[in-house]
Amino acid sequence: LVWNSLRTNLSKHTCCFSDLAWGEDVEEFPEAGKVHEYFVRFAVKFGLYEHIRLACEIISIRRQSATGTTKMKTTDGTESIHVDHRNPKWVVTWRRNSALNIEQNKKTETETAVFDYVVLASGIFSLPNYPKRSVSGLAELMENQPFRVLHSKDYKSPDQLLLSTAILPKSVQTKTSASTSPSTSPSTSPEKRRLRVLVIGNGFSGADIAAEISRKGHKVINAVRRPCYFLKRYIHVKTRTISDSSSSSSSSRTTTKTRTHHDARNKEEEEPQSSRRPLDLVFYTRKAAEASRNLTDAERSRRKHRALEALGGNPGRVHPALHVDAKRDLPFVCISEGYLACVKSGLIDVRKGLVRVTTTARNGCRAPVAVFSDGSEAEFDLVICATGYRAHLPFICPEISLQVQFEPTDLLQPLILYESVFPPKISNLAFVGMYRGPYLAAIELQAKWVARVFSGKLPLPSRKEMEREIAREEGIRLQRPRPQFPRADYVEMCLGLARKIGCRRELERVESIFA
Repeated sequence: LVWNSLRTNLSKHTCCFSDLAWGEDVEEFPEAGKVHEYFVRFAVKFGLYEHIRLACEIISIRRQSATGTTKMKTTDGTESIHVDHRNPKWVVTWRRNSALNIEQNKKTETETAVFDYVVLASGIFSLPNYPKRSVSGLAELMENQPFRVLHSKDYKSPDQLLLSTAILPKSVQTKTSASTSPSTSPSTSPEKRRLRVLVIGNGFSGADIAAEISRKGHKVINAVRRPCYFLKRYIHVKTRTISDSSSSSSSSRTTTKTRTHHDARNKEEEEPQSSRRPLDLVFYTRKAAEASRNLTDAERSRRKHRALEALGGNPGRVHPALHVDAKRDLPFVCISEGYLACVKSGLIDVRKGLVRVTTTARNGCRAPVAVFSDGSEAEFDLVICATGYRAHLPFICPEISLQVQFEPTDLLQPLILYESVFPPKISNLAFVGMYRGPYLAAIELQAKWVARVFSGKLPLPSRKEMEREIAREEGIRLQRPRPQFPRADYVEMCLGLARKIGCRRELERVESIFA
């Protein structure tokens, strides 16, 4: 689901589990391959592989029958019967799919076992979401010319797109070859062809992919739906170096306070400096969470608009289609190092309101065209849909689906759960990392909570308390306009989980760098 050059949006200081630090040699924002290595190192350190069965396709998860009797057939042909009339357990059926079986399209026999508890942690980024309903003609294009439409999950690098020219119509291959720079000779290799790529979406994936493709010489048309602020991974923070002239030895210290106490006995001189800090270390602070805890949604939105514009500016100054209206738009944010620079330099052509894709007659063939809400058009060779993912849980039984109000087409809130973890009416089922925006600290806290509840060390909250929270979760699903994340305050979410499991450490209060 990631491209070759992808880096984390969170620094390694927060994108980690509490019991395994990153190596000092790893860059502050690790590449995707390094993240994989980190997870492998975690699994090896804590002996997880002996408890994991890889390459298994879950077929079904269901309750034991009403009689409490379940027949099971395993690969060795044996049958077992488990009976529990008091607390129905879970019957889980799966199939082992080796790489060879998948390549040969062979299906192995299924295996079944009964479990006291089930934790679903498969994530909600399962199936690629294509905007077929909002963009007329996209479904037909995918059906008739599937090679023209990719999803961001399929994208790996700009060079990969060049392989698509081999299956494009001859007229398009000629056109893309002819559109190279004047300095390119007719014998130029296919790698120098200039494709016209329509990127739908300008969120985290869309912005980075559009920027990367445009830097390789391809023409990028970026279709955007809603505006957002663009921030880089580092923020330059103003600090002051304070020299103590009364000290007998030359010394200095750095502080992030805007003002420093002066007294008659200690005259200090302040020298403004600038230091670079990871964005997440500036945003995710307890003080900021506490300051916004009792605010109304409207005031919280106004403050966020002010903060984001102060840090990144209003992108409408770069292109009018990117303008953020603080009175009308929600404060969405995107982390991207080079998107705005590419827009400003003309490498990315931003268009707002993609209405439909169609075809038009060009040089004796049908060429695909994007039509926008202002009536403008743009021809393209390939489409990349950076339009998110849908949750996919085909193995859960109707009882689970009903109790968690599973809605796979809802990209924001596909599941309704107590604190995104527990369904109130099913005591031996839990979900971990199954919400939009799952960060490692929250996942770790959710996992610890589940472990303590299922082991009997902690009780579940009362049904009344859980149902009150469920009503709030349902309100998030119904919210219009829809927020960027259901859990906008990441720090407050983690603090709330920590309180529930009793592991919150009372840290010393520190002043914000913006104090």
